[in-house]
Amino acid sequence: MVGICLRNERFHLVQEYLNFKTLYVRLQQCMGSSSSSTTLMMMKTSEVMEHLLGILEGLELLHSYGFLHPGLSTKKVLLTNKGICKLYDFCLDKDAGSITDLKKSQMQTCGMNQFAPEALHQDEYTKASDVWSTAVVIWEIISETCKCMNAGN
Repeated sequence: MVGICLRNERFHLVQEYLNFKTLYVRLQQCMGSSSSSTTLMMMKTSEVMEHLLGILEGLELLHSYGFLHPGLSTKKVLLTNKGICKLYDFCLDKDAGSITDLKKSQMQTCGMNQFAPEALHQDEYTKASDVWSTAVVIWEIISETCKCMNAGN
């Protein structure tokens, strides 16, 4: 995020343009199952740690400005050409409940990494819900990279 401005009582986010892959695609490349690449692209421990830290710092920044990230997943994390994680598709905290309802109504099935239990069952979305989704994203990153490391041995 480059900046935030308030104009005519409306928030405007200024974001850099990113034309890169998602973290999900990068994990698939690690496993050799990406349709865009058949070459295994191993991930070093330092790269994994940078991704984890980038996601946590990004979420902390969003929360500090009053934003939430319903539906956070590796598909909602862009990677720059330098491998820096950028979160996208977030919203104001006051809009999170209605956005969660909309996303749930458009889905065939809901996976545990898409919504926290309170978002699924009680239609309530808070910072704690973001923490749940973030923990699932961390689990996904670590489990996928462990599979990749085992496959490479």
